[in-house]
Amino acid sequence: MRNRLRWSLSAVVLAFAAASAFAQTSGGSFNSDIRARAVAPVCSSGIAIHGNATGGLNGTFAISFDCAGDALVGGSWRMVVTESGPNGAAMPVGEIFGGVVRGAVQRDSAGRVTKVGDVELKINRGTGKYAAVESGTGHLGATINSNADPQVRGSMGLNF
Repeated sequence: MRNRLRWSLSAVVLAFAAASAFAQTSGGSFNSDIRARAVAPVCSSGIAIHGNATGGLNGTFAISFDCAGDALVGGSWRMVVTESGPNGAAMPVGEIFGGVVRGAVQRDSAGRVTKVGDVELKINRGTGKYAAVESGTGHLGATINSNADPQVRGSMGLNF
């Protein structure tokens, strides 16, 4: 009886470990459309763009940029990844964090940023379903029009 209990307990532990490992994403390439608001001027020290991503990864994201002239030289970003829950509502399943490596901005005649392009992203870590993510790369490109709705339209790709 004691051996059966040990084997049963071992089977439960093994099944739980396998389910936990399966629940975490193994990675890949994910491309998403972004629609957002410019909540601060691009190249300010605060969060510049905050919005939604749909496609390869769904969720919300925020990104800030450090600039030197028309060059993006740093910054940080965060994405809260969601999946549809039982009632169809978006449920957070994990987060992915990273930095801005480089990129460029284009400005209009008044000096306002109208485009961020060739933005290279790095992935630093993930949580929840993405806890196994420890590194990766990505890209972002978007046009910015403060008179449009949404103000920011573009795409973001992540590889991990």
